[in-house]
Amino acid sequence: MSSADPDPQQFQAQAKAIGGDPPSARKLKARVQELEESLARLRAERVERQALLECHAHVINELSIDYEQVKAERDTMLGNVRPLAGRTPRA
Repeated sequence: MSSADPDPQQFQAQAKAIGGDPPSARKLKARVQELEESLARLRAERVERQALLECHAHVINELSIDYEQVKAERDTMLGNVRPLAGRTPRA
């Protein structure tokens, strides 16, 4: 082994001393963990918002149907309105 070759025992000792990962890799792993947690939270929020959106769409649809029915009934009733005797209908 030449003097330029690293000593395997020294390498093992250094790796063990730093916990197997260099500080830069530990920092990146921590950041990856942070981002994965954030992604999981955002996905859960998206699922919740999608459910809320579907609920609102259902309510709007039901209200639109009710409104159309009420409007049709009103139009039918307006056809039965007659002016009082001696009065002219307003324009």
